[in-house]
Amino acid sequence: MSSRYRKARPLWIVVALVATLLGATATGAATSSASTPQPSSSTSPASVLKTTLHYAINKPLCSQPAAPNAMRCFAYQRVDVGKGTPGAYAYVLPAASSRGPSGGLTPAALDKAYGVNPNLRRPKQLVAIVDWYDDPLARADLNSFDRHYGIPTETATSFRKVNQKGKTAPLPAPDGGSAVEIALDIETVRAVCHTCRILLVEANSPTENDLAAAENMAAKMGATVISNSWGEPEHPVSASVLAAFKHPGVVITASTGDDGWYSWDYRNTPGDHGDAVPSFPASDRYVVAVGGTTLTLAADGSRATETVWNANGPHDATGRSRQSPMGATGGGCSKLYAATPWQAHYPGYAAAGCKGRRLAADVAAVADPQSGLDVLDRYGSGGWVTVGGTSLSAPFTAAMYALGDGSAGAAYPSSAVYANAQSHPSQRYDVRSGGNGYCGSDSTTACGNAVFALTLLFGNHNPNHLGHGVADCSFPRDTSDVTSPPLSSECNAVSGFDGPTGVGVPRGPDLFRRTDPTVTIGRAATAKVRKSVTFTARVRATAVGARVVTYLWSWGDGKSTRTSSATTHHTYAHSGKFAVTLSIVDTRYQSVRTQTSITITR
Repeated sequence: MSSRYRKARPLWIVVALVATLLGATATGAATSSASTPQPSSSTSPASVLKTTLHYAINKPLCSQPAAPNAMRCFAYQRVDVGKGTPGAYAYVLPAASSRGPSGGLTPAALDKAYGVNPNLRRPKQLVAIVDWYDDPLARADLNSFDRHYGIPTETATSFRKVNQKGKTAPLPAPDGGSAVEIALDIETVRAVCHTCRILLVEANSPTENDLAAAENMAAKMGATVISNSWGEPEHPVSASVLAAFKHPGVVITASTGDDGWYSWDYRNTPGDHGDAVPSFPASDRYVVAVGGTTLTLAADGSRATETVWNANGPHDATGRSRQSPMGATGGGCSKLYAATPWQAHYPGYAAAGCKGRRLAADVAAVADPQSGLDVLDRYGSGGWVTVGGTSLSAPFTAAMYALGDGSAGAAYPSSAVYANAQSHPSQRYDVRSGGNGYCGSDSTTACGNAVFALTLLFGNHNPNHLGHGVADCSFPRDTSDVTSPPLSSECNAVSGFDGPTGVGVPRGPDLFRRTDPTVTIGRAATAKVRKSVTFTARVRATAVGARVVTYLWSWGDGKSTRTSSATTHHTYAHSGKFAVTLSIVDTRYQSVRTQTSITITR
């Protein structure tokens, strides 16, 4: 089981005290530099909104569960504090046209930044939200949210709430902590897709088994997309729990987490040392893992910059000064699950060093509470609050998938992200700045020098030497002293594919449209024993430039044939009705399986 539930050794406390004393001066400078929104090289400074600085901290909205088989939600609230508060970051309010009641972003602001038309007609898309416990004001708050932003009021079919058995009663016990997560999830989906139907499935508890039951119920009730804003340290789970996140033809999104690469951010709490694993279910190969970014808007409401979300600052200056996790998008190479073929062969995957293992994330979207969404939660929070975390990016991406027509029948809809990003690069914004490890936006040279200054007693440049557990992917994980190692894309944004943001962030829903081919089998209805039968695969490729390279035929009589041609032949030795299965693989490494039957007579 993960170290998240083991008692840490006390060396970190000593290191934390040394770090605090020696790093105080550097902390102030780094925090100021990291927290003030900066324009990109392609954006003139005059185009970025300039106004009064405000100060805030990020408050996690879900406590760490004590049980080893329980999930934690990934929501952070932006809480305003006074200037000089330890760990506070500076931010500016968005323009009035982009600002909600609590000073966060409005649905229209997010829609504009990501190229969304929320009024696309998608009534056939049912987006399910799986959470635990009950928010008794979920529907009332959603209706108030709708009215405030001019969204059509909910109907009996546009929003439904059920328990993990699919019944409207009895619902789980109400819980204020869960209420804000539920409000964030359902209101985010409605902000992005005004015409989708929403199904809220409330599990009895945050345990694996209850959430797996709720996940299965969402699929059983016809969900085309399922959003999961929670997770736990990756560890072996039961076959039934694993199966709950594999529903061919259903899009399943999952947050990569709010605690940085391999959850190193927990080390900012004295006595803790992270997990050294990614978060599950985001690490599962069949889900769409969603990372988080910091979004900065220009004065006209368009995207000015988008970087990897890491509120700890360069070389953890902010998190270290506060001795508390500040929030950073999660991820990392799985230690249990293989990468899908479309990820493993995507340009840039090999450079991350996962060696055939799954790498979270696949895609990313806004998550930083600094650029969070204003949501209404009266039961848990008493009103409007600004909330972020990858609990925002997961339902946001789920709704974007719905706008892109869900899976459109694709068995493995995550492949669309990779095929579309490769065929149509303009459909995604390539995040190239920042990291979700200890070094954050630092170069490894600057980060190593900062670590050396904090560890004069040890004389080491490696942040993985500071305590127990790994903290940054670019440095040796055996704590060896290395001054300036190459930047690793496992936890740093680079041009193209990387661990924190996957292929990047969407520019409109087309990034999620189906790309795998459709296939049918042409054959005679009946045939004779010991007579050759001709079978033809009729394929329609939907990814630009893709073509089928492998046809694997299973004849139903214990024999199979692999060909590179769409047409092949088979002879049956006995009469009967046989199931013929065809599996194809195209040049984007997408796989499709179809089946037919043939009757053989004497």
